[in-house]
Amino acid sequence: MNNQPSSNFEGILAARDLNLKCIQHSRIDVSLNPFEADAVNKWVTKVICVSKGVMNGLVRSGVRSEKCITVYNGIDAQVKPKREAKDIRDAFGIEDGSFVIGTVGSLIKRKRIDLLLNAVALLKEMERKVYCLIVGAGPEMERLNGESARLGIDDRVFFTGFSTDAISYINSMDLFILTSEKEGLPRVILEAMLMGKPVVAFDVTGPGELVINNETGILLKGENPQSIAGAVKRLMEDREMIQNMGEAGRKRVVNEFNIERYAAGVNRVFEEVLS
Repeated sequence: MNNQPSSNFEGILAARDLNLKCIQHSRIDVSLNPFEADAVNKWVTKVICVSKGVMNGLVRSGVRSEKCITVYNGIDAQVKPKREAKDIRDAFGIEDGSFVIGTVGSLIKRKRIDLLLNAVALLKEMERKVYCLIVGAGPEMERLNGESARLGIDDRVFFTGFSTDAISYINSMDLFILTSEKEGLPRVILEAMLMGKPVVAFDVTGPGELVINNETGILLKGENPQSIAGAVKRLMEDREMIQNMGEAGRKRVVNEFNIERYAAGVNRVFEEVLS
């Protein structure tokens, strides 16, 4: 078993040369070139796709549909935050009564964190203060810090850097936001829902299969700062909606995206391939 067909082509060739069955695990929506798709069709026994969107992308690239199966990611539903939400807010000087939004992930262009920064700028003049935690590291860090200063929101946006305890940061937020242009099946959305946080995300591959619009969060059609800011305002003004969405999201993760269900799905694929 190895990773993406596009990023671990050597694994396919090794399985071919050793006459072994090969399972690929495709974790993000990618397009394969004709040579890669042909190799998957010839030498990969099964491709486990983390979402239907990922599977559809592979099929569009030329991979035969019978090669693919969707097994949704799962997380440990027993995970607890290691730090109190108030302790994290206090560490950044966030006043009581403020509204905290944020995101978690690698600071790379595909995540489009600049859209979130521009949304915070639109929210700056609201009577209730809005703060934003950006948890993660990556090549875009310096540029995003500069953009935050340029927008005049560097007193409202905090870059935490990489953390092994992202779940505690998520728990300190009122609302989780994901601005990626595409994903596979983002684990951070599952973690946010597990912590009882509504999720605002663009309706793209990945988030669209996790977030139930207007039930566990808000799926945005317009991929722009204005749509993000509008969703934040809507939820800020409706405490009951936040509570209901958070509870529905947590139930969805516990019941449908737990680690046991994921492991059983992967095990079924192995049994099928080895039978």
